Amino acid sequence: MLFRSLNPIVGYMGLVLRHAAETLDERQRTNLKNALACANELERVIAAISRFLERRPPSPETVHVEPLIDECLDIFELKLKTKDVVSLKEIQAHLPAVRVDPFMLKRIVANFLSNAVKCTDHGQIVTAVRRCGESIAISVQDTGCGIPQDALKKIFDKGVQLSPERGGSGLGLAICSDFAERIGGEITVTSEVGIGSTFTVSIPLDGTSDSDESSDLGTDENSERSEEHTSELQSPDHLV
Repeated sequence: MLFRSLNPIVGYMGLVLRHAAETLDERQRTNLKNALACANELERVIAAISRFLERRPPSPETVHVEPLIDECLDIFELKLKTKDVVSLKEIQAHLPAVRVDPFMLKRIVANFLSNAVKCTDHGQIVTAVRRCGESIAISVQDTGCGIPQDALKKIFDKGVQLSPERGGSGLGLAICSDFAERIGGEITVTSEVGIGSTFTVSIPLDGTSDSDESSDLGTDENSERSEEHTSELQSPDHLV
């Protein structure tokens, strides 16, 4: 709750700093920058503490993935408005529901998005969901700074930051890896410096019935819907 409540605060402060800076004097700009820096740090601390406390066994539920993805995207929509980045969502039609702990899955996807937003200043972030054999794959692809190949093996270790200059606790991906293992999933990552990264979590469909639990998405089983998540949002100028 605290993490979700803090995100809009950080987002609105960033919007004011970006779009109303010319109307502020130097002291006001400095104060706003300092407040934003403090809010960002508090966000990281709250996230780190909450992840450390999340040491409970999984509680599987029948989960339709698209609404969960939308909740994660909503968290970061204001932050994206402060950047030259477009958020896209691609969902394969007629995906079955999965039996999974929704809290843990949401934390994994939210962390993927958090890293993508932090590391991407221009271009796009694509959140995609599709069936791959007997699993559902959720991926977040960005056009950010990318990760050196020699660092990829270490990014799931505690204390390792993807991009130290952009902040972070260095705990997020370690927690994601732990959560994925506990819900029977697997995380993979591909990345190229200067091109971007793709993080994917695969969730097994064990015990899921396609006929009983398929979500009502689209009309063709092999079709895929793509939409710009921010297309219906108000413009930053309207929000300021």
